[in-house]
Amino acid sequence: MRYLSAADARRQWLLVAANCPGRFAEGALRSARSAAAQHDLAVTLRIDASSSDDDVYGRPLTGRNAAIRGVDGGVLAAMAEAEDRAGFALQVLASRSDGHESIAVGDGYRANASRLMSMAIGGADQRRKVYDVGALTTTRQIGIDATTRLAAPVPALVEMDCARDEMAAVMGTDGHERSLLAPLAVPDPSSGAGSDAGTRERSLLVLAGLAAGHALKAFDLGFPATDPAIFA
Repeated sequence: MRYLSAADARRQWLLVAANCPGRFAEGALRSARSAAAQHDLAVTLRIDASSSDDDVYGRPLTGRNAAIRGVDGGVLAAMAEAEDRAGFALQVLASRSDGHESIAVGDGYRANASRLMSMAIGGADQRRKVYDVGALTTTRQIGIDATTRLAAPVPALVEMDCARDEMAAVMGTDGHERSLLAPLAVPDPSSGAGSDAGTRERSLLVLAGLAAGHALKAFDLGFPATDPAIFA
């Protein structure tokens, strides 16, 4: 029952994020924490939790997950920068043979950034070829989270920073809802497209799953999954 409850909470909190942009960060983080609990219980119960993962949860932006419409281009551009920066950081860590992440994961994040940017109509591309890696090259295995001042493995900090940046892109840097919905063209009835509200909900569900996936990885790598740590 605890396992099923955690799995349901994981899905329900994603729906909160998708349907209430003002609670986007809360929904994504609580979903990720529920997913962490689900995975822990799956180990105890010897259940393959990956078989019950939502399609949008922490997955690469490919196939049907790549269709994001009705979201402001500036929001998508900011999320693209966050994905690109995290990908670069993980590539640097992989080159140092820290053993936590592979170069392929970093490549995947940068590929996500390219797909987000391709859908960021009107958004300015803020990605760079290289980013400042001073903290990564001077820190060994444990770093200090700039937001909470808590110690955590460096790869976990990279993942949580990416999740925070993506949530801030939707919420705004002051934690309040942004005007993130862009006008949608009138759908072609023959295309099978749904309503504007349904299209936006599906798009925000993908973005919430993307941010929650990074938070879940941060928890798996050792970032504290407590309220003071994730809601600071």
